[in-house]
Amino acid sequence: MVHRRQRLCIPRIFFLVFVVSSAHGFLPLSTNQKCRTLLNLVTEDDVIQKVEEAEALWTKAHDARERANALSDQASEEAEAASGKAIEVERKMKEGSVSMEKLQEADAATMANIEANSMVSKALQAAEEADLLEEMAEQ
Repeated sequence: MVHRRQRLCIPRIFFLVFVVSSAHGFLPLSTNQKCRTLLNLVTEDDVIQKVEEAEALWTKAHDARERANALSDQASEEAEAASGKAIEVERKMKEGSVSMEKLQEADAATMANIEANSMVSKALQAAEEADLLEEMAEQ
């Protein structure tokens, strides 16, 4: 008799496990452990803080953009001056023999070109910084 009872219990246990596991998917969200909702509460102070941070970033971005524009203008002026010097040195070198004075003028023209390139690099770096700050402010 005990043996027959054990045979009846095993199918019942499997049936219970099947019913419980398949019913799990149909339970309401509060009891279903697979589905969870995260709530992120935002207070008025949080919003004010984020707005102030964004305003500060926009101010920094504006300043960086103005600095980039000023550096770009300065780089343009230096490049034009360097170009003028290079043209003048080239004209003088074609006129006659090479002298120490002409070599010094050529060296000065080369240095002016290097300084103009350096200024362009600084302007590009400032523009990239302004772009980054603008992107951060938009977030």
